[in-house]
Parts: sequence; C-alpha cells; structure tokens
Amino acid sequence: MDPVAQVVIQTKYTELRQSLSSSNVTINYPGVLVKETYHVGHRLDGNKRSIFAQIRAATHRQLQVRRAIKTYVLDDAVLVGDLSDIVFQRHQGMLFSSIINEITTLSQLRHTNIVPLYEVFLESKYIHLVMGMCKGGELYDFIYQEKRATDEKALSVVSQILDAVQYMHSLKICHRALCIENIMFVDREHTKINIIGFSSSGKITDQPFTEKFGSPFYMAPEIFSGRYTELCDIWSIGVILYTMLLGFQPIQGETHTELVKNIQKGAILKPEQFKQLPHDLKKLIKTMITKENRPSAIYVLENSIFQSNYLQDQRAIFQMLLRIAQYDDEPETELKVRLASKLKYAACKVLDANQKLYVTPHLDRAWSAMDTNRAGSINVAQMKESMAKCVGENIDVDTRAQLIFSKIDIFNTGLITHEEFIYFAKNMTDAQEIANAFKLIDPNYSGTVNAEMLAPHLSGISVSQIENMLAEGVGKETLEVEEFINLIAKYAN
Repeated sequence: MDPVAQVVIQTKYTELRQSLSSSNVTINYPGVLVKETYHVGHRLDGNKRSIFAQIRAATHRQLQVRRAIKTYVLDDAVLVGDLSDIVFQRHQGMLFSSIINEITTLSQLRHTNIVPLYEVFLESKYIHLVMGMCKGGELYDFIYQEKRATDEKALSVVSQILDAVQYMHSLKICHRALCIENIMFVDREHTKINIIGFSSSGKITDQPFTEKFGSPFYMAPEIFSGRYTELCDIWSIGVILYTMLLGFQPIQGETHTELVKNIQKGAILKPEQFKQLPHDLKKLIKTMITKENRPSAIYVLENSIFQSNYLQDQRAIFQMLLRIAQYDDEPETELKVRLASKLKYAACKVLDANQKLYVTPHLDRAWSAMDTNRAGSINVAQMKESMAKCVGENIDVDTRAQLIFSKIDIFNTGLITHEEFIYFAKNMTDAQEIANAFKLIDPNYSGTVNAEMLAPHLSGISVSQIENMLAEGVGKETLEVEEFINLIAKYAN
C-alpha cells in the first residue's frame, strides 16, 4: 500500500471512530483483528462476487451469533492527484470515501428491513464491516429461480422496501441504488427483506443530487439529466415491483444509449402479461414509474392495496402475542417467563432511553389501530375490538385478548401504555442487541446485573420484588450477560 495513502486511511478512520462514538455501531481501534472476535468462515457471495468486496459467513466467538462480514481489500490504495480521495488500482471505481459513507449511513439507520451494521475493523490491508446475515439470498436470484413472483409476494416485498425507504427519507437519506441485487432475503422462506448497498447513498438537502449511481435499468429519467431528488428511489421501487411480477424490467434497450433514451421517454413495456395484472396493481406501477407527479413513499403506502396487507400484519402480530402469552404451561417455565418479560422490558427501556431501540412500523401501526383516540394507553376492551377486526369470527377473541392483555400489563394498572405494548411485542432475539442493553444496565462493566441495577428501568417494581423474581426464576441474585441474553431470547419472544 502507498505509505501516504495508508496514513490518510488511518486518519480518516480515526475521525470516523470519533464521529460515531455514540452510535450503535462499534468502530474498533485500528489494528484490532476481526478474527479475535469472530470465527470467519466460507464466502457467501458464491459465483456473484463483487469486484469491490468479499462477503463471508462469521460467528461471534463469545455470543455464538451468526453474522456476515463484508471485506474491502485496501493494499492497492493510492491517493488521487488532487488529494481529495483514495482510489484502488485493482478496483476501478472504488473510493475510500464510499466505504466511509456506507459505514456512516448504516450507523444512522435502525430498521427491520435495512441490513444492520454491528462492527467495523481496520486492519493493515483490509477494512471489515460486520453486518446482519441474510440467509435467503438476493431478490435477483429469487426472481431468476421463480421466473416471476405472485402478486401477494411482490406486494409483501415492496411494502417492506417502501417502509424502509419512507424511514430513510424521514432521516434525510436517499439510497440512490435500489435494484433487485440490493434487496436480500433475511430468511430462507423468503418472507423478510433487508436493503443493502449504501455506499452511494446521499444526504437529502435543499439542493438536487447530481451524481449518477446504480444500475441504469432502475434509474429514474431525471438522473440522466443531472438534477434529481429522493423521489428517484420511488421510480426504482416501481421498477422492482414490475420486475417481480413479470420477470423482466419495464424499460429495455439493446444498447446503453438506447436504454437511456427509452428511460427518458418514460414509457414502460405493456406486454400481455402486464395487461393481465389486476387493475390496482397496474395503477400502482404507473404511479411510481412516472416522470410527473411521482408520490412520496408514505403516500404510496397509503394505497388501499397495502392497507389490506397491514390487516394481515396485525393478524400476525396478535398471533405472535398470543404465542408469547401462552408460553407458561409448566410452573418452572412460568417463573422464567415472568422474569424474562421484566428483563426484556428493562432492556427495551434502557435502549429506548439511549435512542438505541428500533421499533418496526408494523408494531406502531398495530398500536395506532387500537389507540384510536390517541390517548397513549388502551384498556382490554379496545384490544378486543381491534383484535376482532382482524382475526375472524371463529376465534374466542374475549378470552385471548384478556390473556394477552394480562401478560402485557406487567405493572397491573388495568391499562397498557404504548411503551408496554411495543416492548412486549418487539422481537428481541438478537444477542448483540440484548448484550448492548446489558452493558447499559451494567455501566461499571462488572459483568453481572442485580435487582438494584434493574430497578431504575422497572419503575413500579421494588428491588425486593425483583430479587424474588430472580430467586424464583434462576435461583440466584445476579445474572451474567449470557444468562441475560438466553432468558430474553428464549422466554420473552
């Protein structure tokens, strides 16, 4: 590596550490080896290997959680002539500023449909980004194998993308490179997606963007004119929806020049397969792939076609809540569940207080459907009413709603607050997230937590009551981090 470039990389990385010191992402000291914390395994990128980075499976040595590690090779780095950036001789088009941008952007984002970034390591020849594992592969591969997606599957995926993009735009972040290669399935069942590829993301300001990023097939026409806004993401999502439903992109061209010309015209292909789509789907596609009056993500999400999906989301949330509420058949299990629910509340509380808790839009929408008068709390009758609308007439709503309500109302007030509902319903199985909460509860890094340390995060429950729960649940007065993680992950989700 060029010695001057190496110094610049070290300097920029140190500045990055300082600027992100209060973020959720751990930016390790330069020189700390990734293999000290993770067992690094096989490559995940297979035959579709990026020209810029390698992706490998990894396991955290202490927490035993699976991650993906994205590695950029830095040994061919050189400083550009005007000293404005670092380029790489064997990786044409790669900039060190883009890597820094990717890290900085992901450190600001916590959304269930955006790939999480956990840690960064800078070694002598590499920079490693430790990210969430996406076991289901790219949306590209899914379409290639299935030829086309069902209407239901396409809408499910696109609603998740829109949720994430609406969240990004609210934080003044534009992705600028959305395409089926940058959408990953988290699970092998292909139900949940994560958006990746944030190296070209941009900060939304009063001034238009001018740089060109992404795959031309997904680029909005105004990008080629050199002045565009965050609404370029909406065009890309429209192209993704069309591609999922038909198996090919809506605008084609035999050459790059012809493709750009056709995109600038804005006329999509309308073969017989397109004409056979339901009217509301065709209208949705045309709403997003349009040159004029393109709507925002939040406006698109208000489309009735997605509202029916939200009813399904609410049904799934109630089913999940019922499963958690019923997880106490055996006396020993009941005591562990009782303790774990309080630990989970404390963990969510401390993360929330430090602005490190992410709540999925699905949960917020489910709460809004119950708290119709926006009082900030609900009673059991309101839960029953909301539950009855989405679970069907053949379900014993009264009994089930009462059971769920009693489990969420951990302070026995007869009311459930927004905070209680969200903390109970939130999926909290990520060991890293729970470990982060443990560290905040244990500010002196003693390695254990006790009743006195938990009490400030469980207002309304005394130290002696927490001591009793610990004694009944685990038979001792303190919990180590592994015990804390296992209790919450196993008995409170």
